[in-house]
Amino acid sequence: MSSHGGGVVHEIERTKSEYPALLPACSQPLVYFNQSGIIKSHAQYGMMNYTSNLYCEYIIKAPMNYKIIIRIEELDLEETNSCIFDYLLITDEYYTNVYTYCGYQVKASHSIEMNSSQVYIIFGTDDANHGHGFLLKYETVKNEALKSNNFYSCGLTFQLNEDVEYTDNKMESRIIGGELSRPGQWPWMVSVRENNQFRCGASLISSQWLLTAAHCFPKDVNLNNWIVHIGDFYLDWIDSEEILMNISSIFIHPNYHLRKLYDYDYALIKTASSIQYTSKRLPICILNSTLININELDRCYVAGWGSSEDSPISNELRHLYIPLLNLTVCNQTEAYQGKLTETMICAGYIRGGKDSCQGDSGSPLMCQLHNTTDHVWYQIGIVSFGKSCAGKLTITNLLLKKEYQCIMLTMCNKNELDKLFS
Repeated sequence: MSSHGGGVVHEIERTKSEYPALLPACSQPLVYFNQSGIIKSHAQYGMMNYTSNLYCEYIIKAPMNYKIIIRIEELDLEETNSCIFDYLLITDEYYTNVYTYCGYQVKASHSIEMNSSQVYIIFGTDDANHGHGFLLKYETVKNEALKSNNFYSCGLTFQLNEDVEYTDNKMESRIIGGELSRPGQWPWMVSVRENNQFRCGASLISSQWLLTAAHCFPKDVNLNNWIVHIGDFYLDWIDSEEILMNISSIFIHPNYHLRKLYDYDYALIKTASSIQYTSKRLPICILNSTLININELDRCYVAGWGSSEDSPISNELRHLYIPLLNLTVCNQTEAYQGKLTETMICAGYIRGGKDSCQGDSGSPLMCQLHNTTDHVWYQIGIVSFGKSCAGKLTITNLLLKKEYQCIMLTMCNKNELDKLFS
């Protein structure tokens, strides 16, 4: 918690469902589409104080490749510890960074820069001690951080809670399937389905290509029975940003054989049409590296629809912090006894506890690079198999240099795939 003059700022996490319904005095949100504008706490601002028991919502919407800058020009609200009575709340569309203000001593033209194309402003009051209200100015400016397919860049999403200490001991108290994700938290996640039944996870890596595990598909695939859900979150519900795509082709790594313990467990899916990016539907970056040094990677996660304690498949997307382990160490365990190859990455907990599960097959193993500030997520592997759900270790297939080259050559035609994967 930090203070900006008399305005108390809280960095909190909150979902939209936790906010009360709009009261009759503000029965509908006010939506602003202009490039710049002024927002007042109430229609009579400057003439009379605001009234009791308000819950008002204002929404600023900018083009997808823009960010929003808000300046608090005037603020006069009832001042209380933690702003529990009257408050001005400003948040992005994901409710990841939430700024709460009350009081009256905010520095003139205090600015908040939201790296988002949509901002929510919420004004709440109780039944006593009313102030003059607030006056905000906003402007939308082009977000230079976002690039191509309409100004979007790969691997960008909002940040996980930096205050959480991710350790083995912390994970011991968590459910088998990891933590519940938030919609849009992993915008490259895809569910792969056969006859409308969930089969595997996958990742969006370009506007028409997905990466998943080869073992997700039978030897003879009827493409008419398969479909992918791009930007999926709830398996039993079509989300607002979710799109369904037919599959035009599936390329299985030619060196993949089930008898070899899922070695070369890669598959590329080409969608029948191009995918339009949005802030909740984005590709993940692929790390161009001949050899992955696990010491250069930071905060690795698996996301997917793996088991929870009550079901073999989770209906909601979950994510799990998972440490990377030395392959030699994993090969020395009773679980694998030297069967792991250099095309694999071992991740998990040697003594058991947490692991990715069956619903995570095909999902990305994703990490950020150590000692960087760009917060970009890179896919370094594909979840392949584990000796037991929540008991042993997870093996993912490493994306080596030649796999990267194939993916980046416009996702390869079949001849290029055979050549580069041989």
